[in-house]
Amino acid sequence: MMFENLIWSNWLPLCGQQDVYRQIPTKLSGLYRIRARGRDGLIYIGQTGRCVRERLRALRAGVYANQMPYNDPHTAAPNLWVWLQDSGFEYEFSYLISDLPPAERQGLEDYFLWRHRQDYGFSTLCNYGRFHKHWIKPSNRKQGRKGRLLEDGQLNPAGVTTSQLLNSTGRSSDDFWMGLEWSAPLQLSSENLNVLGNTPSVYRIMDSENREVIYIGETKETQKRLKAHMRKSWNNKQPLFSFAQNIDLSLPHLRHEVEVDLIGAYFEENQRVPRFQYGQ
Repeated sequence: MMFENLIWSNWLPLCGQQDVYRQIPTKLSGLYRIRARGRDGLIYIGQTGRCVRERLRALRAGVYANQMPYNDPHTAAPNLWVWLQDSGFEYEFSYLISDLPPAERQGLEDYFLWRHRQDYGFSTLCNYGRFHKHWIKPSNRKQGRKGRLLEDGQLNPAGVTTSQLLNSTGRSSDDFWMGLEWSAPLQLSSENLNVLGNTPSVYRIMDSENREVIYIGETKETQKRLKAHMRKSWNNKQPLFSFAQNIDLSLPHLRHEVEVDLIGAYFEENQRVPRFQYGQ
């Protein structure tokens, strides 16, 4: 079992000096997690295919900068910076070295994010495109849009709402997998897609021969997204599609939370991501 070989490091201070970061092996890929001392649950879970040490050092540089950093080189840095200003969090990190291929390492991150929602009953603060409700997230450096504090009475919806927790039920090909009401699997064809609306959904692409789930996704426009999938080769096979819409999927971070839940649950079930997930 893959999960039996996963060993997280001890917790270390994110604001630590060189002696702290020298404890992290260099030039190795893996995952990392951030928590705030004295607060239940995690703040952020991430992964990198390059170097865990350098990724964490880049995060440290942004989080403890004098001004809110841009969304690069580390997308979580503005989030953690804002929460540091707002709540004075004392951040700690822990890391996990892993030589998994990129798609499987991403799947492992999804698994940990899903398990966090299952175990704690809420999402990490800074994944899924979520942000502090009183601030607007910055763009990357090239676009040059800085983050800013909202005016009184304004709220960032990415910091107000969270998606419904899914029940861990059934297998990935089942009609009521994870407590969702999945549509009956149909062939991914123009005839079947033309009758769909362009409303938000989470969806799964399935092998037409054995109903194996080969891709999981989310979209704000179901028909448009599935028509794009119809143009892919899928190894020269015409797959099936099935979608669910019986929960609130109106905002991007809500859809992303549910999508990650589904991929994480699939990863636990199969010890891998779906066959065509993450560019495979």
